[in-house]
Amino acid sequence: MMEIFDHPELRQYVRNCPTGFTILTEGDRADSLYILIEGSLEVIKGGKKIHEINEPGAFFGELSFLLGTVRIASVISATEDTRFLCLPNTEVERIWHQFPEFARQLARNLATRLHETTNVAQGFRAFCDQMPDAVIMTDAGHTVRSWNQAAEKLYGRSWQQMSGNLIDDIYDNQASFKQFMAELEAKGAIREKTLKINHPEKDWFFVSTSTTMLKDPHGNIQGYLFLGRDATSLRKLAKKQRLVKKWLLPLVLVLILLSGWLCWRQLAISPPSSLLGTEYLYNEPVLNRLNLDTEALELALAPALAAQSADQARQVLADYFSLFHPEFYGVTGALIIGDDKKIFCGYHPARPGSTGFAGQAYEGIGFSENVPENNIYPRLFMVSRPESDGGQGVEFVSPLKNHPAQLAFRLDMNLIREEFGRSINDLAEVLNR
Repeated sequence: MMEIFDHPELRQYVRNCPTGFTILTEGDRADSLYILIEGSLEVIKGGKKIHEINEPGAFFGELSFLLGTVRIASVISATEDTRFLCLPNTEVERIWHQFPEFARQLARNLATRLHETTNVAQGFRAFCDQMPDAVIMTDAGHTVRSWNQAAEKLYGRSWQQMSGNLIDDIYDNQASFKQFMAELEAKGAIREKTLKINHPEKDWFFVSTSTTMLKDPHGNIQGYLFLGRDATSLRKLAKKQRLVKKWLLPLVLVLILLSGWLCWRQLAISPPSSLLGTEYLYNEPVLNRLNLDTEALELALAPALAAQSADQARQVLADYFSLFHPEFYGVTGALIIGDDKKIFCGYHPARPGSTGFAGQAYEGIGFSENVPENNIYPRLFMVSRPESDGGQGVEFVSPLKNHPAQLAFRLDMNLIREEFGRSINDLAEVLNR
């Protein structure tokens, strides 16, 4: 074929260039067909060398020329006195008829490239089948074009079932998948996002998906590449952790209060002499119970108070009422009072949706003025809240030992008088010893 290049008809199309000369530029329109006569060429894409052409008679830039697209790569001369043919598109058809060898050589080149591409594709599929993660490739319309063995196992569908079908069908929540694809188009790639799968055999199945867009040199989307792995066990573990977190605090509260109740029962039968002062009010069942509940609640409230979480603290109080029903011994509500004398949070079973006067100043008036102002012991307060149940009432307020806050129990004195035969004066007398 080399003798053809010396034909007089072709001499006008012969070009010479030095080392480093750019013959084709990535992104330019393909308006000519090129054939290497002698020398060496480098194919550059994105600033990196991806191929080398040094065989005389080799075509370059032929795909973009035949397809009528822009150049997908640049071609640069790698040697001095590189020679090549530059055939304008207006002359190609005439030259084709005059020199059919060119057409046969181009056909051989394209067949060779197709064969190489097929081998690469088959090798890619074989490689993907060895990967532990599911690998899926789709076209721009989400139609599945590649589906490896790991994908068959993970999604419960064979390649025959998925070939030519939409990948959308494997996702349980179509709205979530559409949102996922919208995010993908905005970002270009998404890493490790968990989506629920419509698995043919399993009701509860999640896949952690990483996806990237496949684009041509013009930036047009040609398809999508999905990598997936089973995230069901992690999702179930996270759900269990949430359940543990939800129920652990009430469980700890149950154990603490149960232990306190058992201690109270034992000490009520035979109280040690060391506990006969104000530290243990053994002869007043209501005050004994309030003291024990205060100590137990202080332990249960410690994480919430340390985090300054009013919602978490209020949930502890709600669990206390729902599990132990302190209303049976006269407690109708509970408040936490901060060191700024404002109500941090509260809970009243009669008004479970109320915030418990949070943020209001605590305006209780001490029932007895005989207790020192530093208030290191429990006290009884008269409180008037017109908007609350009962309006004016009595509250048992005890400082917390390990936190600059106080816990207040609102008392139903009518119930305490009827069930225990004790008045506010009786309780105050014991407290003021």
